[in-house]
Amino acid sequence: MLQKQRQGQSLSDEEKAYLQRARDQRARESSGRSGAEEEKGKESTGMTPLTELDDGEYKGQTGGLYGNGRNSPPATHQAAAKRELTKIQPLDAKEKPAVKHTAGSGGGREMRFYCYTYQA
Repeated sequence: MLQKQRQGQSLSDEEKAYLQRARDQRARESSGRSGAEEEKGKESTGMTPLTELDDGEYKGQTGGLYGNGRNSPPATHQAAAKRELTKIQPLDAKEKPAVKHTAGSGGGREMRFYCYTYQA
């Protein structure tokens, strides 16, 4: 109804009354709070962040992003991520691997520039 009113459409008497009741309710709920408090929000929820839980538990699970208080991935996860990263390559419009060209060297130091072209 608020959108309807904002778009310039007329509201029925019943819709106007409902909208006014909703505005009044909202005003009652927000009274007593300053605007700064609303923007700032709560300082804390009283709960410990998972990354700081260390040896503690939450719902039977140990703290840390990877359990047992660890926030860094295990070596097996890191190795798997590295393997998957090597598979990333640009594709052409037909989702085929794009041709990679290497060019350039000079001054005794090799510099590589990659240019990906699309095969038609």
